[in-house]
Amino acid sequence: MLDFLCQECHTHFDQVRDDLVRLKTHFVVDKTLVRGFDYYNRTVFEITTDQLGAQNAVGGGGRYDKLVEQMGGAPCPAVGYAGGVERLVLLISSQIEKFRPALKLFFICPDEKGREISFTLANDLRRKGIRVDLDYSDRSMKSQMKRADKLKAENVLIIGGSEIEQGIAVFRNMNSKVQENIKLTDLKSDL
Repeated sequence: MLDFLCQECHTHFDQVRDDLVRLKTHFVVDKTLVRGFDYYNRTVFEITTDQLGAQNAVGGGGRYDKLVEQMGGAPCPAVGYAGGVERLVLLISSQIEKFRPALKLFFICPDEKGREISFTLANDLRRKGIRVDLDYSDRSMKSQMKRADKLKAENVLIIGGSEIEQGIAVFRNMNSKVQENIKLTDLKSDL
């Protein structure tokens, strides 16, 4: 196909290719690529992956500078794209952990008193865009710590009846295992 481009289209192709290189966007020129619509002009593309086997096209599209005009509208150069939703879902679901923000804090609540405080505090932190979680199922502290570890929580905050009586919560960094007590009155501002 590239051998039959007019000079204007060849110049356009070179510019698109140079822009992709400048943006450090990986691409492969496929000299046999044909999109199934006859209104495309100049540039057609497919986005592929090596993670879905033989059905590797995730989407594709191209320029259609004269389509609107051919349908009776004003001249309107354009570019369009269509994606395969099922393939995108498969691809994203295998990569979901890369896109999920880190769990900053997991609340360990050994009793109902701790759960009440944790529930309210977790909601406040979520409203500030901080990813937090807590266990709602009355599990033991050991099980809750295992859950926090499984979720790769960066920190845990232990709040139960005995901590409340002392006026503290126990903050623990899960990587360093360093713990510190935080006064309940300072909890919101410290977190």
